[in-house]
Amino acid sequence: LSVVPDRYRYIIDNNPMTPVIEGFRYAFIGHGTISLNSILQSILVSIIVFLIGLIIFNKMEKDFIDKI
Repeated sequence: LSVVPDRYRYIIDNNPMTPVIEGFRYAFIGHGTISLNSILQSILVSIIVFLIGLIIFNKMEKDFIDKI
């Protein structure tokens, strides 16, 4: 995360796995940037992606077996 240019930082920050990886880096190596803000943002993005997937699944589940 520390080598990513600032102009691409928002893309990396929206990845829900970023705080997990940074947490492991901090735990094992002792270097890493982890904050409560990044963890909350990760949880929010995960919930949004889950809800979008749930909506799409509920719309497609009736015809899903016919399309396979």
